[in-house]
Order: sequence, then C-alpha cells, then structure tokens
Amino acid sequence: MPPAEPTAGSPATTVRDLRPRLIRLAYQLVGSVPEAEDIVQEALLRWYQAGPDGIAQPWSWLAKVVCHLGLDHLRSARHRRERPTGTWLPVPPVAPEPADPAEEVVLDEAIGSAVLVLLETLTPAQRVVFVLHEVFGWPFTTIAELLGRTPQSCRQLASRARAKVRGDRPRAPVDAKEHRAVVSAFREACVRGDVDALLPLLDDAVVVRSDGGAVTAARRPIHGRGRVATYLSRVLAKWDVRLRSAIVGGSPGIVVMCADGGEDRVVAVVSVVVRHSRVSTLDILLDPAKLAHLPDAMPAGGRARSLARRA
Repeated sequence: MPPAEPTAGSPATTVRDLRPRLIRLAYQLVGSVPEAEDIVQEALLRWYQAGPDGIAQPWSWLAKVVCHLGLDHLRSARHRRERPTGTWLPVPPVAPEPADPAEEVVLDEAIGSAVLVLLETLTPAQRVVFVLHEVFGWPFTTIAELLGRTPQSCRQLASRARAKVRGDRPRAPVDAKEHRAVVSAFREACVRGDVDALLPLLDDAVVVRSDGGAVTAARRPIHGRGRVATYLSRVLAKWDVRLRSAIVGGSPGIVVMCADGGEDRVVAVVSVVVRHSRVSTLDILLDPAKLAHLPDAMPAGGRARSLARRA
C-alpha cells in the first residue's frame, strides 16, 4: 500500500486531513493545480459513493483512485498539449508570502516548475512510476499492482525516467533564506529597472522560459545573463506593472500585477530557481487561461485592452 497511512477518522476529518496530500499527488501527475483539484474532487466523490465507513485505509484507496484518474488524464486526447506561444509550463500553486519574515518557507522541490517541465518529457507510465516511487516513496510492488505491470517493468520505467531528468534536476536543496534573499534582491532590481544590479544576480547560464497561450510571449527560451537582462529590462520598460512577492510552486517567486479598470490584476506568475546564490531559471506563466483560477487574475478581455493601448 502507499506508505504512511494516516489514522482514519470521520469522513469529514479524513477529507480535511488527506485533501492537501491528494492534491499534491495529482499536481505531480498532471502539472496543473485546477486540474489536480478536479481529479481529487472526482476521487472524493467516488469515495463517498463507495461508502467511506467500509474503507479501512482511506489514504491508500483515494491515492490509488487519484493515480488512475491522473493516468487517464495524461493519456487522454484532452490532455494533449496545444502548442502555446512559448514553452509549455505547469500551473503552480500560488500563495501569499508569509507576513512574518521569520517564518521559513519549506522549499518543496518536488512541485517546482523546473522539475515539472522535465516530467513533461516522460511517457504517462514513466511519469506515474517516477512520481510515486521517487517523490512519494511507494514500493514497486504497489505501483505494479496499480498499473497492471510487473515490479521489474516498473523498475525499468523508473530507471528510464531518472535517466531523462537526471541531467537538469537540482542536485541539492537550496537554503530557504538564501532563496528568499536572492528573489527579493532580483525583484527589487527589476522594480528599479537597475540593470547593473540585476546582472550579478543572474547565473551565467540563466534561462527564461515563458508560456503565453494565446498572448505574446518569447517563442523560445532565452539563454545567458546578458540576453536575459536585456529581455527583462525591455519588458519592464514597456509595461507598467507591479511585482509582488509570493510563494510559487512551494518556494519564493513573483506575481506580476497590471492595472485594469482601476484595480491591479494578475497578468503573470514567475517561478524562480536559485542555484549558488544566483537566479538560474525564470519560468514566466502568462497564459490567461492558465491563470484564470487565481482570484485576482486579469481576464482575457482586460489583457486584450492592455495590449491594444500599447500597440
């Protein structure tokens, strides 16, 4: 069974305790918070329909249902990625940064944008095996039962998946204070438009990836400190935006706000990867459809009006 089966309580208590873990699992599988929430909602509905009082191990039961739904989602025609403007990026969870600076952010590398982009290179079966074994620690015997494969086959899938993601996967966790400090300095330099302050904060091999959906975005990743600094300075000079600190994908990131009808609205979410005290990757999610689940997201119509004013 999946490890760490929590003590079962009432159905309401079980939902409250298990829902965050289930969403984290579903998000790893499909790379989108709204879609993960839909999958978990469907799993909980099936749990209620099956009669929760008769299910002795709700975490195991629900996790397996989520995995089946996630695998179906990955294989379905609905999941095939339409080519967006720019690189396909996941839809990460976004939360306000803790008000108290003393509260440390627990960096969750497993749900980081950079890792999920790498997982997009895997087949559905490879991704499920990788997530369940590498992230959640499920034994191959349990995964084999879930997928209708042999344990040896699952080991081979895991080995192939590791080989695909090993080269670019972060090799060591980043200290939370360091990550927050670098992101804060980077944001302040961008706000000031200070290229001289920005350059030392960027890794030599820094890369910017953007996903615009139907709106304007860089069609290809931008590589290198000089090119990235130039790109950022030009974008910030053109657009009247506010950059706010946030927790994006489990670690410090940035939410980009733009005025629409007298109110600030979210027009982009930026995941920031930090390595050796410098920014190594910026994943900029611009697609209005992917941002629509955020309470303050700017609707597509507002984005179109903003683009027209600057044309």
